[in-house]
Amino acid sequence: MDTKNEDTRELLKVAPKITDFLKKDSREYYEKVKAYLDILGVEYEEDHLLVRGFDYYCHTVWEWVDGSSRTQNAFGGGGRYDGLSKSIGYKDAVPGVGFGMGAERLIETIMDRGVKLKNKDQTHVYFIQLGEEATKLVLPLDIEARNRGLNSLISLGTPSLKVQMKKANRLGAQYVAIIGIMEAKKKVCQLKDMVNGTQEEVPLDKLLDHLMAKVDVSSLDFYSPLKDFIIEEKKEVPQA
Repeated sequence: MDTKNEDTRELLKVAPKITDFLKKDSREYYEKVKAYLDILGVEYEEDHLLVRGFDYYCHTVWEWVDGSSRTQNAFGGGGRYDGLSKSIGYKDAVPGVGFGMGAERLIETIMDRGVKLKNKDQTHVYFIQLGEEATKLVLPLDIEARNRGLNSLISLGTPSLKVQMKKANRLGAQYVAIIGIMEAKKKVCQLKDMVNGTQEEVPLDKLLDHLMAKVDVSSLDFYSPLKDFIIEEKKEVPQA
C-alpha cells in the first residue's frame, strides 16, 4: 500500500478500500475519531493507502504534510498502539498514542517562511469535563476561548474531579469551569474562582462573555498554533 512502483500505485486506485472490511468495533471507533475531529474543526483528508512501518499500530494512523508535491513532504506521523505493551512483554494492552516528527524539517520550514512563535503564560480558565457529553461541549468551547484570547486548558482522559482540580491548582489556573453529567444536560458549568474560592453556576453560552468581563484585558493572548504563525515577507537584498 506504500509502494513507490507506479504500476502498483495505479492498481491501488481501483483496489478495494481497507475501510470496506472493518469490523463493527473498528468502524465505530473510526467514525468516533472523525466525529471528534469535526467537533474540533480539524480539517483532514482520508487516505485509504496510508500505513505506518510498525505492525503494533491499531485503529488509526495519520501523517501531517507540508502540502507540497515533494516525495518527502511529511513533517511527522503516528497513530494508536494499544498492543505495543503486550509486544514487549506486558500481560495487558495499554491505551497508547504517539507520533514521530522530523524536527529539522519543521525548523527549516519555520525559518524559510519567517515564522515567529509566541508563548502562552497564565492559564485563565481550566476546563474540567466528566463524561463524553461534557467532553463534546468543552472541546469547541475551548477553541472559542482561545480565539478570544483566553489562555485555556482541558483535562483530557477520565481522571476524577479531585485529580483534575489538583492539576488546575498546580497549573495556577485563575478559573476552573466544571462540567459534569448534570451540567452537560443543563448546558451550564460550575465556575470556580481559584483566587477567591467562590463558585457560581454559569450557562455555557454566556461563560466566555462572563470570563472576558473578569480577566485582565492586558493578559489576553491570541496565540494559536494553527493561526498565529506570523509570516513575514522576506525583503529582497540588493546585490552589489
